[in-house]
Amino acid sequence: MAANCSVSDMERKLKAVFVLSSTGGAAALVCLLAAVVVFLSRLHTTLTCRLNLYHVLTGLVSGIACVCQLLSVLYYDEPDSTVHAGCTAIAFLLHYSLWMKLCFIGWTILHLFCYAVCYRSPKKLEAVYVSTSLVIPAVISLIPVTTRSY
Repeated sequence: MAANCSVSDMERKLKAVFVLSSTGGAAALVCLLAAVVVFLSRLHTTLTCRLNLYHVLTGLVSGIACVCQLLSVLYYDEPDSTVHAGCTAIAFLLHYSLWMKLCFIGWTILHLFCYAVCYRSPKKLEAVYVSTSLVIPAVISLIPVTTRSY
């Protein structure tokens, strides 16, 4: 037996996306505040703090993408192709930012492991950390765009 038959599927989707969007907005504000604090306190001078800063910035991007999802659900039924292109762009941005966060977390763990266990600090690998965390997620996130799966 249905609990509430008067609520449409669209209303349920809107409520779920509104919760996700509000959480994403709060996360974006917290990430923005954390990035400002890192810059003002000059903590970005060490590689570990910069890796964490990259992670915070990708959290900011994913929070903004979560907020933008509300727009894509509101206009989903519109026949306009620009609306669907916008929905695809929002889905790509969210997917891309989440993969970037995963990559930066992995590189931070590897870096801290090398520093704490092996007593080595691979400072020269920052370019590798950043470039792979930008390129690999882009390739992964472009696959659904090319196959029109978003």
